[in-house]
Amino acid sequence: MQAKLEELNSTMVNRFSNIDNTYSRTDNKLSIIQTKLEELNSTMVNISTDLNTEVCNMRENITEELNTLSNHVESLIIDDLNSNIVNITEKLAKDHTTTKKCITMQEKLFTEIRDMEDYMADGLINVTSTVKSSIIKELNTNIINISTQIEDLEEHMSASGNNLLNYIKLNNKAINSNQNQWHIVGTDRFVRFPQEMNWNDARALCLGCGMDLYKPNNAVAVAQYLEDNFSDVLYWLGARGNGNNQAWLSGGVVSSSDPWWRSDHKDVRTSYCLALITHSTYPASRRVLVSNPCNKTTRTDVLCG
Repeated sequence: MQAKLEELNSTMVNRFSNIDNTYSRTDNKLSIIQTKLEELNSTMVNISTDLNTEVCNMRENITEELNTLSNHVESLIIDDLNSNIVNITEKLAKDHTTTKKCITMQEKLFTEIRDMEDYMADGLINVTSTVKSSIIKELNTNIINISTQIEDLEEHMSASGNNLLNYIKLNNKAINSNQNQWHIVGTDRFVRFPQEMNWNDARALCLGCGMDLYKPNNAVAVAQYLEDNFSDVLYWLGARGNGNNQAWLSGGVVSSSDPWWRSDHKDVRTSYCLALITHSTYPASRRVLVSNPCNKTTRTDVLCG
């Protein structure tokens, strides 16, 4: 019996020793795992810090590029406006010079008539009354013609001056507008002017800003963007009827497969111009192009690019 107990005790001692060894190995593995977790956590912190730094740098670079682009666009607009004003001013000066020449010619003719009448009254020449009347009549006709030319030139100068003032007002309004920022929709890039005007004035506005009326690459996407972000419903585009088609200013024509609203809106007469409609369900139906009378001003804004 004593031998059995000693054998059993020895067995239990061996088993407890094995259990202690197992726990010791497990503790070592847990320690290794804890170390690995700490290293991983440190690495993640470093990666997060690097990413935050890189994002901040990218944000600063984008802001600087946008500021540079804005300054460049404004400089181009002002330079082009100044050039246009100089050209119109030079034309007005030339018209004024022509008017002065006509006035001088008129005064000279008046002087010649007076001299001739004095000469004839003194009896220094002997002409019949018929010849005298014919000469005076011809001179009077010339005076009337020159007077008419002077009136036409004065009207032209007045109209040119008014056009210059309107042109300056339109361009100043465009430059000072807080809406003339670039909008980017996919491959389309344009400026929106929320100012109601006819097609000809809309084009003059774009040209005065160094651009032209816009030709969208994806008319449906542009219309949807405008519908989502603004309340205006019609925008002039860079196409006008030529009797056969609506023709783009940059070349080519608007085809029948383009997203017209209805077939009865495809007017190609020269008095009809192309517009983009963004009201209500038009963009969703993917039918956004309409022909409107070019002199239409109500509810028609401008896209330049």
